[in-house]
Amino acid sequence: MNDFRQRLLDALEASIAEDGYAKSTVAGIVRRARTSRRTFYEHFDSREACFVALLADANADQIRQISEAVDPSAPWQKQV
Repeated sequence: MNDFRQRLLDALEASIAEDGYAKSTVAGIVRRARTSRRTFYEHFDSREACFVALLADANADQIRQISEAVDPSAPWQKQV
């Protein structure tokens, strides 16, 4: 994953944790990520697009963790 993209996602995550999504702004995200608005908009169309990417990454992480925890050779009843 691109370092700038990850920094922006991390900055949004920190901003949401501290201020909530409603108060998170592109200006705040780029300040936390120590990058520029131009870089932000090279990676995301909007704050909402950045948030969707953050959620998609978090969901992919959850799915990966669940997949690693399930024994594929076990009967489906045990897998569930």
